[in-house]
Amino acid sequence: MRRPSLATVLAVLAMGTILMSVLGDGFPVFLSREELVRRWSGAGLAVLVVGQACLGIAQGRVSTSRVIVLRRWHERVGLLLLLSLWAHAPEAGYGYLGILGVLIPVQILLGWSHPWARRAGKQVLWSILHRLVAAVLISGIGVHLWMVFAYKG
Repeated sequence: MRRPSLATVLAVLAMGTILMSVLGDGFPVFLSREELVRRWSGAGLAVLVVGQACLGIAQGRVSTSRVIVLRRWHERVGLLLLLSLWAHAPEAGYGYLGILGVLIPVQILLGWSHPWARRAGKQVLWSILHRLVAAVLISGIGVHLWMVFAYKG
Protein backbone atom coordinates (compact mmCIF):
# COMPACT_ATOMS: atom_id res chain seq x y z
CA MET A 1 0.00 0.00 0.00
CA ARG A 2 1.38 3.39 -1.00
CA ARG A 3 2.06 6.15 1.44
CA PRO A 4 -0.41 9.06 1.17
CA SER A 5 1.23 12.15 -0.29
CA LEU A 6 1.72 15.37 1.62
CA ALA A 7 -0.93 16.92 -0.63
CA THR A 8 -3.40 14.25 0.54
CA VAL A 9 -2.58 14.95 4.18
CA LEU A 10 -2.96 18.70 3.68
CA ALA A 11 -6.26 18.12 1.87
CA VAL A 12 -7.57 16.01 4.78
CA LEU A 13 -6.52 18.69 7.26
CA ALA A 14 -8.09 21.48 5.19
CA MET A 15 -11.32 19.58 4.51
CA GLY A 16 -11.70 18.67 8.18
CA THR A 17 -11.17 22.27 9.23
CA ILE A 18 -13.65 23.54 6.65
CA LEU A 19 -16.24 20.91 7.60
CA MET A 20 -15.87 21.79 11.27
CA SER A 21 -16.42 25.49 10.60
CA VAL A 22 -19.29 24.97 8.10
CA LEU A 23 -21.19 22.45 10.23
CA GLY A 24 -20.86 24.60 13.36
CA ASP A 25 -23.55 23.13 15.60
CA GLY A 26 -24.13 20.31 13.13
CA PHE A 27 -23.90 16.57 13.59
CA PRO A 28 -20.31 16.12 14.86
CA VAL A 29 -20.63 18.85 17.49
CA PHE A 30 -24.02 17.58 18.61
CA LEU A 31 -22.70 14.05 18.91
CA SER A 32 -19.59 15.06 20.86
CA ARG A 33 -21.66 16.94 23.45
CA GLU A 34 -22.90 13.63 24.82
CA GLU A 35 -20.80 12.78 27.87
CA LEU A 36 -20.58 9.08 27.03
CA VAL A 37 -19.39 9.86 23.49
CA ARG A 38 -16.79 12.29 24.79
CA ARG A 39 -15.44 9.77 27.29
CA TRP A 40 -15.16 6.92 24.79
CA SER A 41 -13.78 9.08 22.00
CA GLY A 42 -11.28 10.55 24.47
CA ALA A 43 -10.28 7.07 25.60
CA GLY A 44 -9.79 6.07 21.96
CA LEU A 45 -7.75 9.18 21.34
CA ALA A 46 -5.53 8.45 24.35
CA VAL A 47 -5.02 4.84 23.19
CA LEU A 48 -4.04 6.06 19.71
CA VAL A 49 -1.53 8.55 21.16
CA VAL A 50 0.04 5.88 23.38
CA GLY A 51 0.06 3.51 20.40
CA GLN A 52 1.82 6.15 18.31
CA ALA A 53 4.45 6.57 21.00
CA CYS A 54 4.97 2.79 21.16
CA LEU A 55 5.25 2.57 17.36
CA GLY A 56 7.80 5.39 17.38
CA ILE A 57 9.88 3.77 20.10
CA ALA A 58 9.68 0.36 18.42
CA GLN A 59 11.10 1.78 15.18
CA GLY A 60 14.41 2.35 16.93
CA ARG A 61 14.56 -1.20 18.25
CA VAL A 62 13.83 -3.44 15.25
CA SER A 63 15.49 -4.49 12.00
CA THR A 64 15.43 -2.23 8.94
CA SER A 65 12.76 -4.27 7.16
CA ARG A 66 10.43 -4.03 10.17
CA VAL A 67 11.04 -0.26 10.48
CA ILE A 68 9.37 0.29 7.10
CA VAL A 69 6.27 -1.64 8.21
CA LEU A 70 6.15 0.16 11.56
CA ARG A 71 6.61 3.55 9.90
CA ARG A 72 3.67 2.92 7.57
CA TRP A 73 1.49 1.98 10.53
CA HIS A 74 2.76 5.05 12.40
CA GLU A 75 1.74 7.30 9.47
CA ARG A 76 -1.73 5.79 9.06
CA VAL A 77 -2.50 5.82 12.77
CA GLY A 78 -1.48 9.51 12.74
CA LEU A 79 -4.27 10.32 10.29
CA LEU A 80 -6.70 8.19 12.29
CA LEU A 81 -5.64 10.16 15.35
CA LEU A 82 -6.57 13.39 13.61
CA LEU A 83 -10.02 12.06 12.70
CA SER A 84 -10.45 10.86 16.29
CA LEU A 85 -9.56 14.32 17.55
CA TRP A 86 -12.29 15.84 15.36
CA ALA A 87 -14.79 13.28 16.65
CA HIS A 88 -13.83 14.01 20.24
CA ALA A 89 -13.55 17.79 20.07
CA PRO A 90 -14.81 19.34 16.83
CA GLU A 91 -14.76 22.81 18.39
CA ALA A 92 -11.55 24.63 19.16
CA GLY A 93 -10.60 24.52 22.82
CA TYR A 94 -9.22 27.28 24.99
CA GLY A 95 -5.89 27.50 26.77
CA TYR A 96 -3.92 24.28 26.80
CA LEU A 97 -6.78 22.41 25.08
CA GLY A 98 -6.51 24.81 22.17
CA ILE A 99 -2.77 24.19 22.05
CA LEU A 100 -3.34 20.41 22.04
CA GLY A 101 -5.84 20.80 19.20
CA VAL A 102 -3.27 22.71 17.16
CA LEU A 103 -0.29 20.50 18.06
CA ILE A 104 -1.85 17.28 16.75
CA PRO A 105 -2.17 18.56 13.13
CA VAL A 106 1.26 20.21 13.46
CA GLN A 107 2.72 16.88 14.60
CA ILE A 108 1.10 15.10 11.65
CA LEU A 109 2.53 17.60 9.18
CA LEU A 110 5.89 17.35 10.91
CA GLY A 111 5.74 13.57 10.61
CA TRP A 112 4.94 13.75 6.92
CA SER A 113 7.92 16.05 6.36
CA HIS A 114 10.31 13.23 7.31
CA PRO A 115 11.36 12.38 3.71
CA TRP A 116 12.11 16.05 3.05
CA ALA A 117 14.16 16.30 6.24
CA ARG A 118 16.14 13.21 5.29
CA ARG A 119 16.91 14.55 1.80
CA ALA A 120 17.83 17.99 3.16
CA GLY A 121 20.15 16.53 5.79
CA LYS A 122 17.99 17.86 8.63
CA GLN A 123 16.99 14.48 10.07
CA VAL A 124 18.50 15.14 13.51
CA LEU A 125 16.66 18.46 13.86
CA TRP A 126 13.46 16.86 12.54
CA SER A 127 13.79 13.98 15.00
CA ILE A 128 14.28 16.32 17.95
CA LEU A 129 11.25 18.44 16.95
CA HIS A 130 9.03 15.42 16.29
CA ARG A 131 9.88 13.84 19.64
CA LEU A 132 9.60 17.14 21.52
CA VAL A 133 6.12 17.82 20.14
CA ALA A 134 5.16 14.21 20.93
CA ALA A 135 6.32 14.64 24.54
CA VAL A 136 4.36 17.89 24.89
CA LEU A 137 1.26 16.20 23.44
CA ILE A 138 1.51 13.18 25.72
CA SER A 139 2.06 15.41 28.76
CA GLY A 140 -0.83 17.72 27.80
CA ILE A 141 -3.16 14.79 27.23
CA GLY A 142 -2.11 13.36 30.59
CA VAL A 143 -2.96 16.66 32.29
CA HIS A 144 -6.28 16.78 30.43
CA LEU A 145 -7.18 13.23 31.51
CA TRP A 146 -6.22 13.98 35.10
CA MET A 147 -8.37 17.12 35.14
CA VAL A 148 -11.34 15.37 33.52
CA PHE A 149 -11.32 12.47 35.95
CA ALA A 150 -10.29 14.48 39.03
CA TYR A 151 -12.98 17.13 38.61
CA LYS A 152 -15.77 15.35 36.74
CA GLY A 153 -15.31 11.91 38.23
